[in-house]
Amino acid sequence: MNFLGAGYPLIFNYYLYCIIILIILFLSFGVYGIYSNKNGHFCVTQAPTSSNTSTSTNNISSQGLRRLLSFNNGTTNETGTDSNEDVCILDWVTVISIANKLDNPDDEQIQNYFAIIAEILIIIILMYFRKHQRQINNLVDEQTNTPADYTIMVSGIPIGLKCDYEIELRKLFETDPKTQKKYSVEKINLVHNTMEIEEFEKKLKKVVERKKKLLIKKSFNFEDQDIVKIDGEFEEIEHELNKLRMNMITSNEKFAGIAFISFSTEDGIFLL
Repeated sequence: MNFLGAGYPLIFNYYLYCIIILIILFLSFGVYGIYSNKNGHFCVTQAPTSSNTSTSTNNISSQGLRRLLSFNNGTTNETGTDSNEDVCILDWVTVISIANKLDNPDDEQIQNYFAIIAEILIIIILMYFRKHQRQINNLVDEQTNTPADYTIMVSGIPIGLKCDYEIELRKLFETDPKTQKKYSVEKINLVHNTMEIEEFEKKLKKVVERKKKLLIKKSFNFEDQDIVKIDGEFEEIEHELNKLRMNMITSNEKFAGIAFISFSTEDGIFLL
């Protein structure tokens, strides 16, 4: 897809690295987290009562037992709220949640180590991602030809000279003054000052708007004298505009001192 430009290959490469990062996170951090969470014993299968507290103590750790006793006795926690609210009920969600291993700080510490490893791996992957993106961009740029690969912009050209700018610029850029190497100039585009043309185009737009309003007022009677008069005014402005455009092509009066020079090969752009 390099013929569409570098954007398409780069975006699909970005999607690929997003998937890789998600896989790395799951393998380096998520797998152990799910395993340790599932093997935890902090959450209980049901809300404990005085009748089942003794039967459930064999399946939980000492910290979980303290939480059960606190729940059964109706005591309050440090914040002053009822500790019954803090009991974790075991279900299909909490069985693999981090809450199920709150009674085992060692597992939490090990998972923190895995989190650090995952961060380091992501940093390394992002470094390769940036390098790969640049490689793809350079490869696509080499395989795709655009006008910018063969064209240079030259500014600061003296204006008001009585000469043919295209001929003089062609002579100047067809030969390297240092190495005397020859270059083939395909085309030279001169940049002209178009402010006067823009003024005529604005006048045309105003005439068109006036004609629209007048047509509505005259019930689209194209034979009305006012409509005919506006048509004549439009043709007069359009004639002056075309005359100005032709004069710009054939003369250098409106030359702005800027030219775009296109070469036959990419070597020409290194002339400057």
